[in-house]
Amino acid sequence: MGGVAFISDIHGNWEALEKTLERLESLGTDEIHCLGDMVGYGPDPEKCLDEVAKRCSMVVAGNHDWAAVGKTPLEDFNVLARAAIYWTRERLSPSQTEYLATLPLTLPLPSSILLVHSSPVMPHQWPYLMDEFSARVALEGCREKLVMVGHTHIPLAYRMEGGTIKAIPFPFAIEGEARYLVNAGSVGQPRDGDPRACCIFMEGGWVRLERVPYPAHVTAEKIKDRGLPPLLAMRIQEGW
Repeated sequence: MGGVAFISDIHGNWEALEKTLERLESLGTDEIHCLGDMVGYGPDPEKCLDEVAKRCSMVVAGNHDWAAVGKTPLEDFNVLARAAIYWTRERLSPSQTEYLATLPLTLPLPSSILLVHSSPVMPHQWPYLMDEFSARVALEGCREKLVMVGHTHIPLAYRMEGGTIKAIPFPFAIEGEARYLVNAGSVGQPRDGDPRACCIFMEGGWVRLERVPYPAHVTAEKIKDRGLPPLLAMRIQEGW
């Protein structure tokens, strides 16, 4: 039996998604779950969206996904994100728009894993989980042993047991009565200073972070050629 993978925040970056899926296939992945934000920022929202719908077993909505179909106010987004969302809206087909509009915010899996883009606590408000306090609030707001999130574009993991919570490094093993919150980072726009795509691979009780090189310069040229803000091209090449 192979492993289970979690991808998030693809943001219309086809080159990053393609290389990530190739890596996961080489690892013998049985299932891939997507934690949202297939669109926004990047130049290939249609292609990425179709591929996620085809390849992923379970998918939840992200804030950019909802914004692209008018379910989240654009006032909540910065200028770059807002410009990209307007651009994206013009390119989605009616069936793609309907697909995004019907995605749930949370999805519990039978294996006591919860999928959510931001947090199980008020997920429609898209809170950012950036520290031990916010991770504790999220874990206390649900029952699952493992909560998988995205949204911040920064891969992180927290372990909570006996009232104590702490950040832990990758890789780590799922153990005993402890509960975990894991941020899968971002396939299409990492923001931790490492421009490689990243995702989470879980096998045999172990959780590890996968970093995947991809031709970011190709995506950057598409961003500029297709009329998206040039700063977005710079960001994906530098990982911020």
